[in-house]
Amino acid sequence: PFYRLVKDTRINARKFLFESTSIMKQRNYGDCNKMGYGYLERIISSIPEPDIFPTMRYSDFNHYPHVLFSDSRIHYDERLLVGISLHENETQEVEITKATLKSIETDPPQITWTFQTRDNYDLLTGIIIHLDDKPKSQSQVLSVTLYESPINFVVIGQWNVVILGEGLTTMYPISDPIQDFSHNRGTTDFILTIESRDHIPLPNISDITILGVKVNLSGYTVYNREFDNNRFCFAAIKNSFLNEINTKGDTKWQNYLNEVGNIDTVR
Repeated sequence: PFYRLVKDTRINARKFLFESTSIMKQRNYGDCNKMGYGYLERIISSIPEPDIFPTMRYSDFNHYPHVLFSDSRIHYDERLLVGISLHENETQEVEITKATLKSIETDPPQITWTFQTRDNYDLLTGIIIHLDDKPKSQSQVLSVTLYESPINFVVIGQWNVVILGEGLTTMYPISDPIQDFSHNRGTTDFILTIESRDHIPLPNISDITILGVKVNLSGYTVYNREFDNNRFCFAAIKNSFLNEINTKGDTKWQNYLNEVGNIDTVR
C-alpha cells in the first residue's frame, strides 16, 4: 500500500506539474490568439507522427511557436497548415500596400517604384496601375519588372501590362501568382520598374497598388476551425496527403482527423 501511495503521488505530481505548465503557457502565449499555444496544444498533441510540427501562419509574421513544444516536435511539415488569430479576409485577395515613386528616367523611359510588405504574404496576385490622366494613345504595353530588393536585383516576376486609353485604372491579375512572396522581410523594399515596350513616352502614373493573399489555403482542406471574437484559428491538411491517407486506409491519421476535426468535409 505504501509503495502504491508513493507511486500514485509521483504520478499525480507529474500530472499537476504538466497541467500547471500548460495553463501558464496558455496564459502567457494565448489560446486562439497571441502565439496560439492553447489551440496548437489541442491540434498537435495527437498527431500520429510525434516529431512533426505544422507550418504556421499569423496575421503579421512567424512567431516560431515550435519552441513551446521543443521537447517533442521539431520538424516543420507542409502537409499540415495552422493559422492563428486571423481575420476572415486574410485568406482572400487584399490590397497589400501602395508603391512609392522612387525615380523617373527619360533615356530610355523608365519609372522605378518601391514598396514594403512588413507582414508575411503567401501570394502576390496582381497590381493596379492608376493614371493621372488618360493616355494619349489608344493602348500602350508596359514592361513591369519586380526585383527582390535594392541590394539583390534578382527578378521575381516580369509582366507585359496593356494600358488602354479608356480609363484611368488598369488592374493586372497575375495569372501565375508568385508563391511564398514575402516572408520575414520586415522593412526591406521591393523594387518595381516600369518601361515602355512601344518606345513612346510613359503615361503619367499616380499610384500603384499591390495585391496579394496573406494566407494561401489553395491545395489544403480545413479540418478544424475555432473562433475568438472577430478572429479565427484553423488547421488544414494538404489535399495530396489527405488523398494518400484515404487511399492507403491509414487508420492512425483517419482517427486523428475524426477526433480533432470539427468540419464534416473531412470527418
